[in-house]
Amino acid sequence: MDVEDKLLWQQYFNTIKPVCPWSSVAYSKNRIDFRQWMGIAYPLLGYEARIYLTGPIKEKTLIEYIEYLNQSKKREEWFYSLPNTSKYSAPYHCLIQQSHSFLNKIRKKYQFEAV
Repeated sequence: MDVEDKLLWQQYFNTIKPVCPWSSVAYSKNRIDFRQWMGIAYPLLGYEARIYLTGPIKEKTLIEYIEYLNQSKKREEWFYSLPNTSKYSAPYHCLIQQSHSFLNKIRKKYQFEAV
């Protein structure tokens, strides 16, 4: 990943803090892995998330992917993002893989702190 991409991703993670407050810290500590999507979901192996860059792809196709992955990978949660579709859009078309148990723990933590 070149310097320009690193800056784009850092800006993205800073932007999504209201909905994903732990992602910016995880990114800065290299706990988010980036890969090109080749149709294979790899184990997270200690990463807090993995972002699979898909290249230009229709939203319908991304939705089909995450529906399948969320059904078949019960211990994970899958999301997708497209550039320029919302204020929380990733800079590139991508699939996002996270551990279901990790997300539950971190959501409880942030809900508790927000109360």
